[in-house]
Amino acid sequence: QSDSTLGDRARAVNTYREMCVSLGLADETTSGAAPEVLSARRVEDSGLWLQYMDFKRSIQKKLIESGQERCELPQEVGGGLGHASLWAELDAERLEARDLSASVNELLLWHGTSREAAESIAEQGFAVSEKSTHGRRYGPGIYLAEELSKSISYCPEKAGSKYVLLCRAVCGETYYTEKGWHDEAGKEAATNGKHSVLANPGKQGPREYILLESAQVYPEYIVEFSEEPAHPDTRAKQTRVYSLNL
Repeated sequence: QSDSTLGDRARAVNTYREMCVSLGLADETTSGAAPEVLSARRVEDSGLWLQYMDFKRSIQKKLIESGQERCELPQEVGGGLGHASLWAELDAERLEARDLSASVNELLLWHGTSREAAESIAEQGFAVSEKSTHGRRYGPGIYLAEELSKSISYCPEKAGSKYVLLCRAVCGETYYTEKGWHDEAGKEAATNGKHSVLANPGKQGPREYILLESAQVYPEYIVEFSEEPAHPDTRAKQTRVYSLNL
């Protein structure tokens, strides 16, 4: 039974892993040129991690009790893979994709916010509130995006760096909507026994996942991006420089 984050477990088996946030990942999940990564920090919080793991195990337990092998795939619910298939395609060592639980639709997704909010989330976790800045279009919840560019659009409109969290998310059973505005989606999802909302406006995207409970999401990395796209000369250098101090 683990009592801390993935990084600590990797260290316990003497495995050195580099940070998964790189321009390669940003390129794959960005419409247009990827922004330059200025800094990146892994979040280490045993309390938040245990809360997250408890939620994941509860979904896994329900699957076993019901005789199901896995939750319904997002592409089966809404049609089309979006970027959710990316994590299985990219290098497993870099993304630690082997540690994502496909049976409960565990994904790596982005959340754009302010620097202050990112630090607060890293310390206290996400909060689901009726008054949440991101909780209007599809009802209260934690709004996460497949595309980095979509999450950056949620960052404050001011000059300077943009701060985005790369999160682990247990999406579980998803409630699908193609409406541009569906503020009852979260309530309808909960009523139907779903754990998240998959929003795909007009079936055109970019797709977002709205997680209904704070325990479903673990903020694994705080990433600082420049407002400007990465210069071609620096892109290759940045692909593997964000190593962890273990």
